[in-house]
Order: sequence, then C-alpha cells, then structure tokens
Amino acid sequence: MEVNKIQTVGLVTYRPQRLKNISEIPRQHNLSSDCFVYSKPAANPQINFTGSNALKNLIIKYLKNKSYENSMLGSRRPYLSIDPELAPMLNRLEIKVGKNDTIEAFDINPKNSNKYIIYLHGFSQNVTSNQPLYKALTQTDFGVLAIDYRGYGKYKTKEQTTETEIMHDVQAAAKYLNNKGINNIGLVGHSFGSYIAAKTSNLNNFKFQVLVSPMLSLEFWLKNVLKNPKKYKIEYALIKYIPGFKEQYYKVFEIDKHITENSTPTYVIHSKTDGYISAQGVNKFVKKIPNEKDYILLPRGGHRMDENKINSIVELLKKL
Repeated sequence: MEVNKIQTVGLVTYRPQRLKNISEIPRQHNLSSDCFVYSKPAANPQINFTGSNALKNLIIKYLKNKSYENSMLGSRRPYLSIDPELAPMLNRLEIKVGKNDTIEAFDINPKNSNKYIIYLHGFSQNVTSNQPLYKALTQTDFGVLAIDYRGYGKYKTKEQTTETEIMHDVQAAAKYLNNKGINNIGLVGHSFGSYIAAKTSNLNNFKFQVLVSPMLSLEFWLKNVLKNPKKYKIEYALIKYIPGFKEQYYKVFEIDKHITENSTPTYVIHSKTDGYISAQGVNKFVKKIPNEKDYILLPRGGHRMDENKINSIVELLKKL
C-alpha cells in the first residue's frame, strides 16, 4: 500500500448549509449593549424574554458555536507525526465533501478486509490523535477509516463548521467506502464523536455503533465554568444575569433525543471514574437505547481514549 498518497474521492452532490459566521454571534458580551441584556424591564414591556423559546434557541446556538470554535482551534495544535509502525499500513487521503470542501482521512486496512469502522474523534482532536487505537484495531478483521471534520486539524477555515456539515462528512466517508465495494460499515465514536455517531446513524443504515465515553450534553462544561468564574468571566456573567441561560447547557449536544428511536445495534463503553461524563448519567442513557447490545462499564480510567478502552473496543470488534 502506498503511504501518504493524496487522493480526491467520493464526490457528494448535496449542498451543506452553513450557519452565519461566528463573528455575528457576540464575542465580547457587554451586558448593557446587545441581545444578551439583562436589565430593569421597561414600564410597559412588549416582550417577556424569560422562558422565551427564541431566547433559548439563541442561547443554544451561541453555546454550540462557541464549543465548535474552541474545539476547532484546539484540534490544530497537537497535529502529530505518523507512528513509524503505523505508517506502512496507512493510506492518507482527502475525501471530497462538497463543491469546494475536503476532509483528511486515514484508510488503514492491512488485511484487505471487506468490512470497516469509521472512527469519529472527540472535541479538540484531529485525525492524528488516536494512533494507538488505529494500531490496535489492525488486530481485528475490520479496516479503519479515521476522518477529520471540516474545520479540524489541517483544514483551516474561517467559516464556522456546522453540525449538519459534520454529519455530511460522515456520510461522505461512508460513500467513499461504498465506492470501494464496502457495505458492512460500523461507527466508533469517542466523546463528541459518540454524539455525531448517534445522530448520523439515526438517519442512515450502519451495521452497528460503538459509543465510547459518550458526551451526553454540555453539562460538563457548565460545571467547569461554575468552578472557574474568574477564568470564564463572560459565560459566568451570562449564567448569572440571563434567566434560563444555565439550563440550556443541558440542551446542547443532547444525545437522548437522537437515541430513543434509533434502531442501530448499539454498544457503549465507559469508565466509572470518568471525570467529565458521569457514570450515573451514562447508566441512565443506556437504558434509553432501543437496540442496546452491550454496556461495558470499566472500573478505572478517565475520559481519554486510554488502554482499557482500546482493549475493550478491540475485544468487542473481534466478536462482530
């Protein structure tokens, strides 16, 4: 297999819709000058924003866009060199996902297998971040297609990536495999990647999905803001002064609504001592999965893709 060969494959004919540029969402929030105002109401107010769906949707949009902005920025820094042991097995390529867009991908299939998993990484990561997992997966009978999302890793764009575009990226990856004659495809997602897997598999026909340390909402980030008010002054002020702002963290990346009617065979792997996503929350989530096949709750480990999780994924795939 030729290493580091750049290809353009899998043309997708849809036209993804972008959100407006993140610059149109206020960055420096002056609590007396923009739409996030909380001030003394007028004598005869025309609109009561407390509990307003319009305000809630605006808050969710702001939190989601801010999350993507931080995540995309973080993904560009730790771009790693390829492990020498992995390099001979790795085919580096670009997949076309729109008229002018491409994403980077690693196609790893030393056994020339006719079944694959598409690996979906977490926030602030890129396609190079999980090479120990890629190496371990060569022990299975699955090929691996690891992808970056638009705006992540080497793909430097000034425009905000949207959730719809990321789902289209996954669909384009599946189309690339279909064009190779591969139809037995599963999804493996870690953290935010689990949310994308659950949402995409709900609309597409995948053989199975493995959700590793699944991100349930932005609750973990809310806890981070509340613990560090001086570091996150703007968000803390918004929580303090805007009615209903705090509650919207639970509505951002809410995975429940994408899993309750999801018929995809689903496996969940989580660590009991995960400091970001509580085991209690994942326990409740698993009970809502209609086609839950197995739930592996590891006694030790954090949120990262550590050795225990990697071994669990490998053992699971060997059974499929």
